[in-house]
Amino acid sequence: MNKEEIISILAEWNFWGKGLNVGIERKMYTSKIMDILTSPINKIISIYGVRRGGKSFILRQIAKLISDKFGAKNCLYINFEEIRLEKSLESLIKCYEAYQEIIRPSSKPLIILDEIQEVDKWERFVRSLHERDEARIIVSGSSSKLMSEELASLLSGRDIAIEVFPLSFNEFLEF
Repeated sequence: MNKEEIISILAEWNFWGKGLNVGIERKMYTSKIMDILTSPINKIISIYGVRRGGKSFILRQIAKLISDKFGAKNCLYINFEEIRLEKSLESLIKCYEAYQEIIRPSSKPLIILDEIQEVDKWERFVRSLHERDEARIIVSGSSSKLMSEELASLLSGRDIAIEVFPLSFNEFLEF
């Protein structure tokens, strides 16, 4: 797959392209994540929790907030449940390179990697970007591979883990 094809697929998921339905904002999570992202603390944010708990919608909401605040080109959202994307470390690197080359973020971007457990050795890519201070990074997953204890060992203390639950009673009332 060439870089233009990759960007064409990614454009459907990003606000520099078609954008996404973000649903009703889950402020309990988005405000916490935005506080971390806009602070001087440079940690990888790990979002984990049960399937269908709302992680992907929270990440879309973060992508929208960052796009609105810092410019749409400064956020890359990759959903690894997208069937047209290969689930490999090489494909992840190609997606990032295509984004850098074609979209050209104007500042240090936010990279959101949704359902990252689908990609073997993803942690090498994430640690590399983080060590070079090249991007802010959020990873999410729902499998047992991405429970907080596993993340702690994969990211070696470089992350802040946030567990997402289905709607709280207050959120239910708000919805």
